[in-house]
Amino acid sequence: MQNFDNIQNIQKNVSLYFDNALSKEDEQQLLDHVNANPQSNEIFNQEKTAREFLKANIRRTKVSDEILNRIKQSFQG
Repeated sequence: MQNFDNIQNIQKNVSLYFDNALSKEDEQQLLDHVNANPQSNEIFNQEKTAREFLKANIRRTKVSDEILNRIKQSFQG
């Protein structure tokens, strides 16, 4: 049973939800709570919007094959 008694716990659980780190049962409890509580729903939607923005606007730099090979070789000793 998840604890939704304060904003910090809700924020933590929402973050875990978007990180796919909740069990199916905890995920369902969170979604039920978010759907029933306007403040929690707002927290959920803000996190969702922020993550969508980051996903759409942050580009990862491509690492050259040469650098990848050097890294791999350093692990092989």
